[in-house]
Amino acid sequence: TGYTDMYSILGKEMKVPCYSVKKAKDTPIDTIDRMASQYKDAIEHFYPEGPYILAGFSISALIAIEIVIKFQESGKKVEKLILFDGSPLYVQSQISRDIKHLPPNANMSEVHEALVTGALVSWLSYFRPNTNRLLIYGLMRKLPSTADKIETAVDMSFGSAIVSNTKVKTRWLTAKEKVMHQNRLTGAGNRFADAAREIVRLMRREKAIEYVAQVQLAYKYKTTQKLHGDIWLFRVKSEPLSGNREIPEDYGLYDVTSGKVHVNFYDGQNSSLLTGEFISPLAADLNQLLLGKNGMLQSIV
Repeated sequence: TGYTDMYSILGKEMKVPCYSVKKAKDTPIDTIDRMASQYKDAIEHFYPEGPYILAGFSISALIAIEIVIKFQESGKKVEKLILFDGSPLYVQSQISRDIKHLPPNANMSEVHEALVTGALVSWLSYFRPNTNRLLIYGLMRKLPSTADKIETAVDMSFGSAIVSNTKVKTRWLTAKEKVMHQNRLTGAGNRFADAAREIVRLMRREKAIEYVAQVQLAYKYKTTQKLHGDIWLFRVKSEPLSGNREIPEDYGLYDVTSGKVHVNFYDGQNSSLLTGEFISPLAADLNQLLLGKNGMLQSIV
């Protein structure tokens, strides 16, 4: 579920057919439970009998877990659940990191803005993985509205927003970069290129808004019951940055299922796990797992 662009990179290395489910215009976005219900219905429409192999990356791991729960409730068999660097505990720890600076009596508006800021900084890492998170977060916190935060994050994804340690200087440098970019675009050919860039910008803005909505859903999500089968976790080697609690090696998935948790580790960061640079070792292990040769995976009982 989710991140279909990233899955397209992984799909090119797969030796078995794989299909991605993505949000549609009528997909409910108020709870993960309702979103998972629609995804489950879509899967059953094309494959009514099962058994199913489901996967989810990062925040979408929560949706995948909820789909499995719903299949269990309806008596359908899920053969494997594969999670790419995600779990309820992992996602909630990332969120708690972004709101831990809030006072205990923070109101819902303050919590909302902190969630938006943290979500956009995380979203930006998919385009610029080496940015200084603390610097970007500090800048974004000072922006007056959610809309300003989104526009700035989108500008930064293109490299057309330049960050300084003061809000005024950041705005000046960003405006200067945009003027210089516009001056470089002369002639009809470049006008077409500029139009294409604007289309991409609108698409990124939509994705940023969608990512923020997913983070807000994840903040409210709680699993309703345990899974019955095994879970395969493909995670990065580096320890995740968390809020106020340590994250175990299995990202807390032991508490999510009555089965076993199998873990494999890879180079890179959460934002780069499914990208071209690190995809080949993961794809090789995933192919072995799906083809019935999963001896290379560590099991955590």
